[in-house]
Amino acid sequence: DATPAARAGSEEVIQVDCINFHELFKGNIITAVDVMVIHVPGDPLAVILQMDWQIVVDVFVIRMEPRYASTTANRMRNTMEEHGYVKALWDIRRWCGEDAGGCMPNEVYMRKDFNPHPLKEMRRKVRQVAQPLTRKRRLLERMEATPRN
Repeated sequence: DATPAARAGSEEVIQVDCINFHELFKGNIITAVDVMVIHVPGDPLAVILQMDWQIVVDVFVIRMEPRYASTTANRMRNTMEEHGYVKALWDIRRWCGEDAGGCMPNEVYMRKDFNPHPLKEMRRKVRQVAQPLTRKRRLLERMEATPRN
């Protein structure tokens, strides 16, 4: 596979030692990843093409440098879609703070069936909020039912 420099139209090809995701994950008994950030000095497509798609990744944050965005962005997006990821509907720049320019080129992809708020967890949180309200309501009902002197 060509290096990012060659793929982006540069005449210079640079050989880079890379980590194999499959070996890294298997060697460390990693079966799932919550968030994977791909921030490389070059084309992120080179990393994505080497991804071990058997490992479940919930969210990818991919740094898109402008110089590679025009040449490989569509292929990267198609690759993500082919492997069951959709571009996040929310904008990551909301969390950038004052340095919004530092994360503007990022793209976020989520696993199609990923729900960051699982139903079980949401129900637990609703119960936590609702229980005190229910207690207060019952107390008020008892107070209203109690005859006043």
